[in-house]
Amino acid sequence: MSRTDGVDPRAVNKKSSAELGYLPVDKQGADALFQIISQRYEHGPTIISSNRAFKHWAEIFNHDSTLTSALVDRLLHHAETVVIEGKSYRMKDQDGTDPATL
Repeated sequence: MSRTDGVDPRAVNKKSSAELGYLPVDKQGADALFQIISQRYEHGPTIISSNRAFKHWAEIFNHDSTLTSALVDRLLHHAETVVIEGKSYRMKDQDGTDPATL
């Protein structure tokens, strides 16, 4: 198995899915994700969900606005974006508290 920049090439050739925004990503994690997105760019589908608007993604990626801008640029170039608004399905059985206010 060969690795390029610490990224397993097998991960690059498969459909990828990630949720961003739940926890911050440190510098090493941001660099690794950037490498994966860069290698997948125009080669295969990638699904990413986030509870954060793109303008706030630099906060997720260790406040690295350069890396964030390049990553978002690659993701959105041929993207179909879907915005889902409303109450969280996972919170439907809770006490009526709107999850957006938590």
